[in-house]
Amino acid sequence: MLAVALSIATACAPEDAPQGGPRRSAAVELEAIGEWPDSTPVVVQRLELNGPELGGLSSSGAPLRWVEAEGNQLAGVLIPVGRKPFGVTIPRSDDAPFDTVRLVVSSEGYMRLLAATGWETSAQRSSESMERQAPIEPELIEMSFIDVSDSKEVTLFFERLTHDMRLHEVQLVRRPVAATVPDPTGPAEYIVIGDESRPARGLLPGVRLEGPVLAEEGTRFVVYAGLTSPAPEGSKSSVALTLEATGRPPTRTVVPLGVGWSKVEIAPPEGSGQGDCLLRIESEGGHPVVVTPPVQVGLERREERPETVLLITSDTHRADFVGFSKENRGALTPMLDSLAARGTIFHDAISSTSITNPSHASIFTGLSVRDTGVVGNVATLSDRAETLAESFRAAGYRTVAAVSARHLMPWRSGLGQGFEVVNAPGGRMTRDGQLTTDAARGMFQELGENEHVFIWLHLFDVHAPYQPHDGITERYYTGDPFAEKLAAIDPRAQAKWDKRIRDAEYLIALYKGEVSYMDSLVGDLLADVPRLGRGLIAFTADHGEALGELGLYWKHTGLYPNTLRVPLFLVGPGVPVGQSVSNPVQNAAIARTLHGLALAGEGDGPFIGRSLLDEDILEGTLEEPRYVVGANALSAGAFAGHWYLLLHLRKKGWGNPPGQPEHSLELYDLDADPDCLVNVAAEHPEVLRGLRRGLVCWLASADPSTSLAGGAPTGAAATADVAALGYATGESSTIGDRLIDPDCNCPRCVSYR
Repeated sequence: MLAVALSIATACAPEDAPQGGPRRSAAVELEAIGEWPDSTPVVVQRLELNGPELGGLSSSGAPLRWVEAEGNQLAGVLIPVGRKPFGVTIPRSDDAPFDTVRLVVSSEGYMRLLAATGWETSAQRSSESMERQAPIEPELIEMSFIDVSDSKEVTLFFERLTHDMRLHEVQLVRRPVAATVPDPTGPAEYIVIGDESRPARGLLPGVRLEGPVLAEEGTRFVVYAGLTSPAPEGSKSSVALTLEATGRPPTRTVVPLGVGWSKVEIAPPEGSGQGDCLLRIESEGGHPVVVTPPVQVGLERREERPETVLLITSDTHRADFVGFSKENRGALTPMLDSLAARGTIFHDAISSTSITNPSHASIFTGLSVRDTGVVGNVATLSDRAETLAESFRAAGYRTVAAVSARHLMPWRSGLGQGFEVVNAPGGRMTRDGQLTTDAARGMFQELGENEHVFIWLHLFDVHAPYQPHDGITERYYTGDPFAEKLAAIDPRAQAKWDKRIRDAEYLIALYKGEVSYMDSLVGDLLADVPRLGRGLIAFTADHGEALGELGLYWKHTGLYPNTLRVPLFLVGPGVPVGQSVSNPVQNAAIARTLHGLALAGEGDGPFIGRSLLDEDILEGTLEEPRYVVGANALSAGAFAGHWYLLLHLRKKGWGNPPGQPEHSLELYDLDADPDCLVNVAAEHPEVLRGLRRGLVCWLASADPSTSLAGGAPTGAAATADVAALGYATGESSTIGDRLIDPDCNCPRCVSYR
């Protein structure tokens, strides 16, 4: 007999609460009842790659060869860099079925892998494409097939290699049925079906979830269920919910499962009033299924709270490309302008870093990048983190997210914590914002009008590559950007996604057009879902973009103000109307601010620091330095008054101008030089020393033991393909040890003391 506690947010009336009054959240435990089968994978075939014989492997390209250990690299079969996919065939030793290929590989660069049961042109079945970035130490990779295969051979395809790689081991594995879904005795895992990720547990016939719940008339319990792989032909699978109340006939709902997630809901037995019921969840049909934790809906709302809280993050959106900005460079954003005018605008806001996942980790935890430890797009936020979505979920809000980039999916980023569902691109790296806002509309169609909702909307349109939009781009550019009569474009400004473009001003126009397109999408969504406009809204960006400053174009990894300054406003219940704030702030304060506005009376939650609406910020009397950490922890910066100090932590900085030595410094007077074109470090040595002292002390006070970086995703589906978006492929995504030794005695550090 197996039992596991399953905590879910339902509602109970306190003993001293009047009927119909506010309700509090309570935990309900469901137990997994029944014997869960053995889930230990069986190795069907192991190839011994321990010498020049190569285990019988053959290749479609250059001949395979065995290379001995050298430096920090172990011996293995060499897979060379090439323009075409490099195919390696694994001969089968018997007919035993398998459904997973395991590889142990190492490389100093980037790789993409695919396993198939035939050659690329005639593959019968294939795995999901897998990508890895610089697993210098040998790493286990699993690639699973949708169907169990009995093929006579398997082919591995290696693509987009930036460096030679080494293959150390190959296994063909058969996973038992119980290994294809999460064990119900463990924590819920995010399961991706289609474009939706939901935390779920597995069920098989003979194993059910059940436990007592407090049922109330007018409410219902909802779960989502699905199949992680198609059911065998001719078979059917379903999920059944049963509610039993003392003295009443039980109610039962059975929903057949097909493609995608299926909603299953059940109401308490008629006449059961308010009292304990037994909730049971079972699967039928013999095929493994996954089910989400139940949610009780239809409960009375607490009217003092906003019915909807909307957080919008516009990816790669500079602060000076919105209409409400004091420095607006001509981007038209009528929808955002009208919203901002009803609330409070923060004109000097920066992000915590200049890269997507780490910035969002700071926004959702209220912590600096130094403290989350997440510095790259291929590290996950640890489940030890306490997030904004979790605080809303605990307070009884439904929590949903619609994002436009695949590397923000929960199992890639760790940012799903607290969300019931995250809708993200499934088979694509990114998607048009129209698809993301459509997904958000669909979510609200399923949610009841009487439910509190926290929603995160992430839009990627302003990120390169910039696309033209009919009727929008023409507002900013009417010439021919491809005309041969134009002078050749600066090679640094050439757009990698369209090398025909000969006018950098057209690329700026495309950027503005993407901003306006995003603005129109927000307007359409708020028009279609009116409750969003009545609720609490925070709008910001994860980081900015370089548009030519310092010779950097169409990238955001250099740690300069243009990649750190972001738009930011709040509007809705509790937000001062028509206020402009010039006090310096960081958008990591959004978490504490939204928690305080929406969940008044529940303290500050887990969020440290100040609210954006603290009196000294609104009145402009707060003067505190703002510290930032760059992509892959290659640099760090300090804003203090009109000064900006940039410290290069490592000599090789991806995205930074070349040639910056380790521990070198740059100093800029932002009043005189907002684009940071003239380094004045030599002219202001005392300012430089003072800012450096504070920044180094802040960096050195990081405690690696409390880092919330969960490391790179692992497992059959957990791979990072962000290199295709232009990100670095050979850098660390977590801080690891101290960023800098405050007592460093290198010549530069000594000279700056």
